[in-house]
Amino acid sequence: MHELNRDVPFSKIQKNDYMWRHMRHLNPYTLALQKCLENLNKPFEEAAKDNSTVQFLTNMVQGRMLDHLVHRIAKYYQIDDPAFEKELTTNLVEAFSDELFARFRQKIENNPLLVFQIAKRIGIVENTKGSEDTTSIEERVNRLYLAILCNYLEYDHIDDLITKLNSNPQIQQLISSALLKKCLVWLCSSMVQHPFDEELPNA
Repeated sequence: MHELNRDVPFSKIQKNDYMWRHMRHLNPYTLALQKCLENLNKPFEEAAKDNSTVQFLTNMVQGRMLDHLVHRIAKYYQIDDPAFEKELTTNLVEAFSDELFARFRQKIENNPLLVFQIAKRIGIVENTKGSEDTTSIEERVNRLYLAILCNYLEYDHIDDLITKLNSNPQIQQLISSALLKKCLVWLCSSMVQHPFDEELPNA
């Protein structure tokens, strides 16, 4: 099984502040990609000959892609829970390591320059500044990672990815548990805000 990130542990690169990761600030993986590219003292063509740099960028791109998928899934199910995102990330790593990321790594091995180009594009799109609102930026980011999935990971249609997620029992159980928890929290909150005005009869 390919590890998501051998050089930099996920816990070291990821911010602990849940809300920070969903604001307009750069994602920690994107920051790592951008700093790596900025610190290069040579053209991409020469840097692509350095296996450690290629490996680092590959790990960071994979980590960013996973982080994006986790955020999209959580948003789709309207689950605002950092513990859910952390556990979902672990499950996605296990689900995709041998298949999806194996394809990506193979493409990078065949053409190391590719990961530099992808990393640069991620930095450009996510570092958008100016008058664009949050929704517009999010749409650009969503299109970027969909393009990466289709062009470099051979997922020609988003339905292929959804099918894979739906066929994974661990992921489905995790989502179901999170939705149940969300429902119970809402129910308890409603009971506190709107208590019964009348006393119930004795059983």
